[in-house]
Amino acid sequence: MSKISTQKMIDAGKHRVLVYISLIILVITMTSYIFLTTGAHLLIAGFFFGIGYGILQPLFQSFVTGTTPAPKRGVANATYLLSYDIGIGIGSLLMGCLQESIGLQKGFALTAIAYVVGGIIYIVYSDRYYRKLRKAASAEAPEKEVHTLAPYMKKEVYALQEDATVYDAIAFFSEKNISGAPILSKEGTAIGFISDGDIMRYMKEGKLAPMATDSSTLFMEYLWDPDAEFREKINTIMHLNILEIGTKKAITIDADASIQEVCKLLGESGVKKVPVVSDNKVVGILLRSAIINYLEKQYLEQAKTTHQAG
Repeated sequence: MSKISTQKMIDAGKHRVLVYISLIILVITMTSYIFLTTGAHLLIAGFFFGIGYGILQPLFQSFVTGTTPAPKRGVANATYLLSYDIGIGIGSLLMGCLQESIGLQKGFALTAIAYVVGGIIYIVYSDRYYRKLRKAASAEAPEKEVHTLAPYMKKEVYALQEDATVYDAIAFFSEKNISGAPILSKEGTAIGFISDGDIMRYMKEGKLAPMATDSSTLFMEYLWDPDAEFREKINTIMHLNILEIGTKKAITIDADASIQEVCKLLGESGVKKVPVVSDNKVVGILLRSAIINYLEKQYLEQAKTTHQAG
């Protein structure tokens, strides 16, 4: 249970929290053996020991693999697992000796001291050493794009915050020379999208305004030569929050998605641009035109190869 449930937290780098939680569980569990009188207590203590131990074992193995160069990971993992075998062997021998003198209950309870000492060693030395190695590994690692869509997306993201107004959006569109932008939460997660077409549709009171390329042109024409009715309408919505007008559920694509998945999303949604996300953060904007250009080049290359072969 603990190994399965904590995998994502380990991958997310929440090591310290997991170490502290598991050590607290183990110290309390082992101390409780002093009061052991029933079989139910033994089973419950064994259950919680399994949770604490199950967190620590893969956690410290991730320390080993995360700070060791790939060519040396075999030796590092073997050394790590050997230390577990030695610890189990020594622990079994000590418990066998203690059984005759102080009994198993007090013997197990004494192991809580070992977890306390281990926690002190972790705080004073192990955690700092691990972070030092991780920092060094990150500094030496070459910078490279690992995302599938990286070559096709715009990495400069123009986005609006969730508390922006329609006035802010129009001013932003004009400043950046764009027709739409994702709406981000305070945590940087895409929670919506607003475009000039959304504003026009809202102005039309539910009547659909021209979509796609026509929406920007129509929007500019209205602003260039607005009549009194339009001016009154747009003045009344300037203070509205952009989430009241824009799309409240952002259409996004994962940075590791395939070109086929992108084509399917763009075709089904009918949007011209889509935010690219990685770990729930917007890392780029993918334009439909960029994918079309890519597909055109692929087609021309294949056609050229076929023509030459023929």
